[in-house]
Amino acid sequence: MIDSVKEICKGRGPLLLALSGGPDSTALYHLMKEVGHPFEVVHIDHSWREESKEEAALLQKWVDVPFHLRHLQKPQNNAEDEARQGRLGIYKEILEKRGLEAVLLGHHADDQAETVLKRVFEGARLTKLVGLEKERVIDGLCLLRPLLDFRKKELITWLQARNISYFVETPSNDLRSKMRLKILPFLSENFGKEIVPTLCRLAQDAKELREEKESFWLKEVVSDYFDDQGVSPTRPTLNSVSWHLTRGSRKKEMRIGKGKVSIDAGILTYNKRIDEE
Repeated sequence: MIDSVKEICKGRGPLLLALSGGPDSTALYHLMKEVGHPFEVVHIDHSWREESKEEAALLQKWVDVPFHLRHLQKPQNNAEDEARQGRLGIYKEILEKRGLEAVLLGHHADDQAETVLKRVFEGARLTKLVGLEKERVIDGLCLLRPLLDFRKKELITWLQARNISYFVETPSNDLRSKMRLKILPFLSENFGKEIVPTLCRLAQDAKELREEKESFWLKEVVSDYFDDQGVSPTRPTLNSVSWHLTRGSRKKEMRIGKGKVSIDAGILTYNKRIDEE
């Protein structure tokens, strides 16, 4: 697990960890402390449970990096989507204010399986079964999930071996809880094998298929852009530009001819002559 966290931190600036206090984000917090990469913490109180304020106060006491506490009003309609949009808005605000690069999330393999199975039931197309991704950019906001290859039980075992406590969330009656507590265990028991790894492999296959499709069209779009600028990048340069755009790289620059390419969070610009700056 620590190697996965090290890998995702490599070459990045300070990060923001979304800490709920559950086993997944708590494990990620302590892994980040072991890695030693600079980071800050945000805890979002969704106001869904009576004990949420008490939990927020406890977290604030033991977290020893910069701590940001934010509150969301209880959603009225589409609770899951409203809460998600609220969280993204909070992440953006803190990243911009504190000069942080990306958001660390504690999603794990069981979360991935739930996401993929939900999309299967919803009738999603194959390329939409990617589910959660280790790195994803949404509206310029970079989200990182270094624990996506690990099961929740692995994270709990890791915490217990170090006598690290965490919050145990009260089961709710929403669809996610039903999938986690009833549907996935039912499928695993009746198929006679763990269903979570199978669903995660399906997500990986869908990701590889989508990337092949998107890589081809992205390179075509980038080539057209450079044609409009009157420049002809080499194939390795074109591949490099496309890779950085896909990854959502920040503040990357490279020389092409007499000009300079700048890539920042999915935005590509080309200055035809460097001496014009």
